[in-house]
Amino acid sequence: MRIGKFEKWILVNALKKRKGERLTDLTFYNDKPEQLFKGEILSGYFNLKRSDLHSFGDVKLKFKESDEYKKALAQYSRTWQRMAEKGLINHYTGVYSRWSAIKLTDKGINKAEQYLNVNS
Repeated sequence: MRIGKFEKWILVNALKKRKGERLTDLTFYNDKPEQLFKGEILSGYFNLKRSDLHSFGDVKLKFKESDEYKKALAQYSRTWQRMAEKGLINHYTGVYSRWSAIKLTDKGINKAEQYLNVNS
């Protein structure tokens, strides 16, 4: 199974968050350590900044509309779908699509542990 750079980043950072590491200075409504929010991914991997102080962990963060944002969102969408098909994550969307997040499966945790140990 081929895992790309972005997928590795998601796996490793989802595991780090699970273990209690804070990934960004963003504060999310109803944050759960086992969930990596789309907003954390967009700000962490793509270095996108929010345009407001909304606290939901998703697009509702209202990232500035830009070509970079649109490309990042498209890449995120394709990537989480591939990762779900591979059995590495489960994807969740909140009520009224206010947030979305991924959660590692057991298979995803094992794969993330491998990458984390290699990079340590």
